[in-house]
Amino acid sequence: TFDINGQIDGKGQAYKQFWYVKEVLIDQAENVKLNFEQYGLYPISFEVITEEGCGDLDLDTLEVYPQTEIKIETNVEEQCLRGNEFVYRGTSQPNNSNSTLYSTWDFDDGFSSTTSSDTISYTTDGVKKVKLIVLNVPGCLDSAEMNVTVQPNPEAKVIASDTTLCSKSQKYQLTDNS
Repeated sequence: TFDINGQIDGKGQAYKQFWYVKEVLIDQAENVKLNFEQYGLYPISFEVITEEGCGDLDLDTLEVYPQTEIKIETNVEEQCLRGNEFVYRGTSQPNNSNSTLYSTWDFDDGFSSTTSSDTISYTTDGVKKVKLIVLNVPGCLDSAEMNVTVQPNPEAKVIASDTTLCSKSQKYQLTDNS
C-alpha cells in the first residue's frame, strides 16, 4: 500500500484536488492510499484547481515490483541419523532478472547460513523445521518452510551365553536384544 499525501500551498484559497493514476481520476481527497495488483510503473498526478480556475499539476511515478516467490528443495525429506546429509537449495522467481537476492537459512538445531544452497548433517534425530527467508533489492520479502525428519538408528546388541567354548562339546545360545 502506498500512502500518498498531496501538499497544497494555496494562501487560503478555496480549491479542488484530484488524484490520477495512468490519467484516470481515482480520488478527490488530499491524501490517498493506493494498492496495485499488478507489478509495473504507475504514473500518478495530483492536480489542484482554485475556484478562479488557476491550477497546478504535479507528477510522479510509482514502481511496483512482483513478489519474490521462494521454494525450498532438498535431496530427500527423511534420512537416518547415521550418515545423514541433507542438501538444501532455495529456488526463487525474483522480481526481475537483475534482482539480487539475500538469503537467510535456519536449519534448526542451531545451524544457519546465508548462501543460496547448503549441505547439513544433523547430530540429533527428530523433525527439523527448515526456514528460508529471501529479501530482494527493492525490499520484497518472502519465506518458505519445510520439515525434514532424521530417524534414530536402531541399536543392535548380541548377547552370548559364553564367548568361548570347545568345539563339538558345547552349544552357543544367542539372544537378540535389539
